[in-house]
Amino acid sequence: MHLKKEEFREMMFFLEKSYGHSRGFFPRTAPHVWRKETIDYENRIIAKEEGKIVSHVGIFPLTMVVKDTEIKMGGIGGVATLPEFRGKGYMSKLMNFSIQKMRKDGYPLSILWGDRQRYGYFGYEVTGREIIFTLSRRSLKRSLRLPSVNIMRLEEKEDLLEKIILIHNKEPIHIKRKREDYTLIFTKPGLITYLAEKEGDFAYLSFYGEQFSSALGECGGNPEILFSLIYHLLERWERESLEIPFPYFPSNLFFHLLKVCSHWYFRPLGMVKILNLRETIRSYFPFLKKRTQGLEFKGTLTLEIEENKERITLNFNSGLTVKEDGEEGEKVSLPEREMVKFLFESPYMVKMNKSFPLIYLLFPLPLYVAPLDRI
Repeated sequence: MHLKKEEFREMMFFLEKSYGHSRGFFPRTAPHVWRKETIDYENRIIAKEEGKIVSHVGIFPLTMVVKDTEIKMGGIGGVATLPEFRGKGYMSKLMNFSIQKMRKDGYPLSILWGDRQRYGYFGYEVTGREIIFTLSRRSLKRSLRLPSVNIMRLEEKEDLLEKIILIHNKEPIHIKRKREDYTLIFTKPGLITYLAEKEGDFAYLSFYGEQFSSALGECGGNPEILFSLIYHLLERWERESLEIPFPYFPSNLFFHLLKVCSHWYFRPLGMVKILNLRETIRSYFPFLKKRTQGLEFKGTLTLEIEENKERITLNFNSGLTVKEDGEEGEKVSLPEREMVKFLFESPYMVKMNKSFPLIYLLFPLPLYVAPLDRI
């Protein structure tokens, strides 16, 4: 069953007890999805015993924008069972119900953050790439001239949030947010946001904790202005460096970060489940069509998930098209979790009996959820 509005207080106490968090933790840390007035009650799936909430799985709708392509994803979060009711199978029942609900609601993909062994049972696999850039005072000063900028805290001027919204929406890969989401996210306790301005151009930097003492939340905008802002804050707080998580996807800021960083490394983005292979490929189709535009190549490639035999064929004979029925040309048939790695990590991550030249141009597919959008 789903959560009811009148059960809000009980739900908060249940989550706090299950996770061992302080009172008000969830509305405080994720106000855009966990306040009484912002909860999507239909997507908070609960189990009760003797009228008491004992287990929960939350579905959090996400829309990822990749240039001009939108991909729906069902985020999973708040998975919990009261300690005294664990071992009874509640989590498995709610996860299976939630997976079926996401399929019914038309989500091609689901993403979560958690234990690989636990969620692997339900078809989720660790995948995707997030690149972590280290920017130091030394690397910034040696790599470029840092312009003088006007630095402000977000709360200093009413219109500064609009600058952030404009910058964020121009990013080539990002999670779509409602206007009210920006307000709730950027004004939540514990998050500090600075903006820097030069001649009407802006950059911003959000982070948790005092003086970069905790994780970076988000950044964006004009690279040189952003680097001046970071350098200024590092000097002010006498810190040597800052780590910036960023999408592994080509953008103006990406290449500037690559140029000035003192170090970088990759880490997995999260855990993904393919709810519907056909709809996954169809969702990415506008992006794939542009990626292959102008290529003179003929052939077909069929992708198939072994467990349910769901398949889709990509046809390259007269511009990229897709066909859902039948099986043509080269074929890649993989178990569900292997297909996740194939699509979003790299074809090199799985063993295949056949090789198709365009595989390595088409895949991996872009995937990113910024820290402030993770549940």
